[in-house]
Amino acid sequence: MVAFGLARASHPARPAVRRQRVRVAGTRRLVPRGEWRDADVYFQPDGKTWTYTFRHVHLNEFPNLKDFNAEYRTTMKLRLLFDGPAPKVEKLETYTDSVWRETEVEIEWGCSGEKQVWDGRLETFNGFVNRLSPLALCQGAEVQPDGSWRSTTESKPSGVQARFWYTRV
Repeated sequence: MVAFGLARASHPARPAVRRQRVRVAGTRRLVPRGEWRDADVYFQPDGKTWTYTFRHVHLNEFPNLKDFNAEYRTTMKLRLLFDGPAPKVEKLETYTDSVWRETEVEIEWGCSGEKQVWDGRLETFNGFVNRLSPLALCQGAEVQPDGSWRSTTESKPSGVQARFWYTRV
């Protein structure tokens, strides 16, 4: 049995297949955050390889979605459940049409003439921060080991520079 955490649009279980550009119910979550839902899948065992392919979403999981027959889901996490002891997993592969992209941003703050605290951190969705450093020519930002920063400004600006990876469809 396979269960998955559902958020907003997943990927077929085969390489290089473009998903439909369809939005379901606006941005409303179909499954509450943190809940697991059993996947409605085709199961194809082939020796030590098990292939799961999503069935149309409106057949069993969301029968009220009459006009939406997608064969994909947004899968943020995958969990395998077994009736007995789990076999050793040698390799797990997923296929997606998402592409990793890299970019860099500079964030500058302060310079109001008043003492201000600008401590913070960056968070990404569908990505990760690869590098974070104080902005050159600025003073006062100290990057912490956990990826956050501490910064107090008064008359001079401060800031950080970040390089991060993200996916886009």
